[in-house]
Amino acid sequence: MELIETVELASSASSITFSSIPQTYTDLCLVFSLRSDRSGNGDYVAFAFNGSTAGFTSVGLYNFSTTIVTQTDLDRYATIPSAGSVSNTFGNGQTYISNYSGNTNKSFSTDGVFGDGGNINASLWSNTAAITSIEFSPAIGSTFNQYSIISLYGITAGSGGATVS
Repeated sequence: MELIETVELASSASSITFSSIPQTYTDLCLVFSLRSDRSGNGDYVAFAFNGSTAGFTSVGLYNFSTTIVTQTDLDRYATIPSAGSVSNTFGNGQTYISNYSGNTNKSFSTDGVFGDGGNINASLWSNTAAITSIEFSPAIGSTFNQYSIISLYGITAGSGGATVS
């Protein structure tokens, strides 16, 4: 696993983008610590691959406080805290994207937790293009808070198909 890039926000921002992702790895892993300005209790993170939000399907299990919700086919892939959540907390999690540079549809999984809940999620981007950029944005709020951070890692499979660290 090799660090490609880390973005930490010095001030609020409406999105975080990794562009010009090298095509030299087998898989990608994104590790995040995020919070949004939404006034309600929690927010979601939305993804765009190569500038596209089309062709995504998803099944997720979300827990907010004591409510557990199953959602399908939404643009929401991770839960994060917001202004209505526990003060000064950030949601932590990761997204794993398999075979991001291959010429098949792209599957990815996300898991995350924060003070009021968390999620697990399985998703598919029905597009055979290699992923060259990934954009994150709050699905309901308008900005990520200052100090939100995401790191992008490249993972290479060994000759036998096993992941090499």
